[in-house]
Amino acid sequence: MDSVFDDPRFWDALDSMVNASWRGIKEVVDVLNEHTETVPLPLQGLLIGGMGTFVRTYAIARSEANPPPLAFQHALEQVNAHPLAQVLIQQAAHDAVDSKVASMKEGAE
Repeated sequence: MDSVFDDPRFWDALDSMVNASWRGIKEVVDVLNEHTETVPLPLQGLLIGGMGTFVRTYAIARSEANPPPLAFQHALEQVNAHPLAQVLIQQAAHDAVDSKVASMKEGAE
């Protein structure tokens, strides 16, 4: 079976989603940025560092005539480099290690 990334419907759907949502997402992110002191850090990472960064970067890359796969790759790179997204990635890694250690302790008892 081919990868989802080989299916042109994926790229068409992604373009449609970004085109339909980027203005609303930008407005949400702008409001969140005004209230960062009251928004939990993981939520900031998800909405600002993740979703906001991905949609903004993808939309800009597509407007510069980049093909969808290249725009997608660039958007993922920007998300991975965003400091708020880094918090989410680090927290997920920390949680995974804690879970593994806990299960190892349970197995040793």
